[in-house]
Amino acid sequence: MACSISKEGVINPEVSRIRVYSFPPEIEIPVFCHVCDDPKPCVAACPQKPPAIFVDEKTGVLKVDEERCLGFECAKCAKACPAKAIRFHPQKNYALVCDLCNLNPACIGFCSALSFASGTHPGQCFAKPPELIADQLKKSMYFTVKTSGET
Repeated sequence: MACSISKEGVINPEVSRIRVYSFPPEIEIPVFCHVCDDPKPCVAACPQKPPAIFVDEKTGVLKVDEERCLGFECAKCAKACPAKAIRFHPQKNYALVCDLCNLNPACIGFCSALSFASGTHPGQCFAKPPELIADQLKKSMYFTVKTSGET
């Protein structure tokens, strides 16, 4: 909600740069750009020269040149994104990616469960598909009963 209000001036989850995927039993995974280590797969996948999706030199976050983005017709950046964090504006047809509101995320002010931590995490890449994150959470939160013969 905060994202679509901040970026588009409307409450519309379809234009939010953050998505929430739900998995049974009651697991919700927020999905947003994690700014992968170099080379950034979405930037490398963009056929535009220079790429329509790029890293802002001042903030270090991803930006999209809305005028140059080929949108649905291309979608190579979305296919390359390991976190499944790139969607497309349903009316304006360009890539939607979280740019952290230029390092002042609007979502932080709306949700007390969120916090903003800047910096790097050497050797770690948090950009994973939501299905994998949900599966890892299930395994860590729930136990399974092994039947005889299982190890």
